[in-house]
Amino acid sequence: MHTPTEAPVTFGAAQLSILKNARPEDVRWDPYPHIVIENALDEEIYAALEASYPAEDLVRSAKHVYNRDQIQAYEGLNHPGISPLWKDFMRWHISKEFYQEMAALFAPWVRQLYPWLELEKGYPLDQFTAGVRDPLAASLPDVCLDCQPGLNVVSEEPVSFRSAHLDAHNKLFTGLFYMRIPGDESVGGDLMLHRVKQPPPTFETATTISEDQLEPVRTVRYGRNTAVFFMNSPLSIHGVSVRTGTTVPRRLVNLVAGLYTLKNKGLYPSPPPDEAFFNTRFDAPVW
Repeated sequence: MHTPTEAPVTFGAAQLSILKNARPEDVRWDPYPHIVIENALDEEIYAALEASYPAEDLVRSAKHVYNRDQIQAYEGLNHPGISPLWKDFMRWHISKEFYQEMAALFAPWVRQLYPWLELEKGYPLDQFTAGVRDPLAASLPDVCLDCQPGLNVVSEEPVSFRSAHLDAHNKLFTGLFYMRIPGDESVGGDLMLHRVKQPPPTFETATTISEDQLEPVRTVRYGRNTAVFFMNSPLSIHGVSVRTGTTVPRRLVNLVAGLYTLKNKGLYPSPPPDEAFFNTRFDAPVW
């Protein structure tokens, strides 16, 4: 863990991007547009971030949501207990440049599914303004970004931290960066990407769906230095597989690209209407 006596570790800002090794040709669109990047960061950078990950008591004192404690970027950037390297990491992942990296990967499908989005804003996707998600801000950019180091609750019994669900309908992209702790011998805690077996599904809440209505399409292993990003849509159903009991926390960074200034308040109704599961489709990209 970082201590105030350590010399700051510095790297070029773009080196810190967990999308720096992402290629458009690696994006899959079944069951919905997503990309998995193993060894997302250079080993030297990853090791430095791992060594200075925010202290557990600091993370546990932060925001608690969905069985996870996590520090929001607007708070972390001003916190004396966060190392300079982690503040640099946060700054990059709430920057317009990082938003443009995400948009460049998923633009064909955003335009396929939400052709009205650029019309509403009046300019292309890559020109949307972007900045930190700050609940205290007087005004918001087009895209609000967050970069949240987090730890799931610890359970010595098998547990799934999040059942199958859709993200909030005002998110455009979601990212997870897994930083599995060395010596973690647990099994599971993987991200599961699902497809509805027989549309339309019945929602238990506005966002959750029983897994007996779903089939898993892809499993993203909870592993070291692994990133996954996906575009939000009515089909972007995902959850976390059961993890065996352990005393080792599940460690990750949660990344958000939210649209909180849309006229209709969301990309689609929540829960999605039945027709969304019949009419939503993703085709091969046109770059």
